[in-house]
Amino acid sequence: MSSADRPGGMSRTVVRAYATYARLVWQSSPGWTAIAVTMAVVTGLVPVGTMLTSAWLVANVAGTAAHGLDSAAGHRAITALVLFAAFSVVYAVAEGLRSIATQRLTLKYVASVEDLSAEVSLRPAQIGHLEDPAVAARISALNEANREGMHLDSVGAWLEVITQRLTGWLSALVLVFYHWWVALILVVGWVLLARALNAWVSSMLSELFAVTGSHRRHAEYLRTLMNGREAAKEIRVFGLAPWLSTRYFEHWMQAMRPV
Repeated sequence: MSSADRPGGMSRTVVRAYATYARLVWQSSPGWTAIAVTMAVVTGLVPVGTMLTSAWLVANVAGTAAHGLDSAAGHRAITALVLFAAFSVVYAVAEGLRSIATQRLTLKYVASVEDLSAEVSLRPAQIGHLEDPAVAARISALNEANREGMHLDSVGAWLEVITQRLTGWLSALVLVFYHWWVALILVVGWVLLARALNAWVSSMLSELFAVTGSHRRHAEYLRTLMNGREAAKEIRVFGLAPWLSTRYFEHWMQAMRPV
């Protein structure tokens, strides 16, 4: 039984994968990583602050209506309204800075991954490690991910995970002070949904690039060949369209079967 199949093995594998990814991103550009992560944290915290100030504002609306803006309730309502506006401005600024930092960091990260891929393939001078099926499969999967442009979205997705997790856990913590059982239901539902989503993503992406690369490349080549101008005349003269279509279908089905 592999380490990933043992109890807790998958969790450790995921943690190691996140740690490795975070290290690669940091090494590609420490400055932009710090800015992007900081803005991701800010955009995760602000919605919770907005939620609390909204509750504070609603709680004082009745008192303000009854006693006016000069009352204690009116002062609290005004303070809550000012805080709500401030949070809205902070969120907009942080979201804009995060978007800029994500774009800059993505460029640095993609270049770093390209360099790493070339280094792994070219060093050491011998080729014995390239003949190892496991190593060859991982290098092929990395190159395929580069060709498909998967790294272009990975940094933004990683930052979004930080933001969503922070907002979710803090929101659950806030609910504990109101009704603990509501927070419990939220956390349990969130964990189950996250596990199901992670399993789906793993199946649709990880296996797609690690397992089905060869058949997908064949299918993509055949599709390009059938739709391109270069071989259009020969395909029609020799009646190759049905054969190419059949081959495309076979390779595509082979690629999609694991998924």
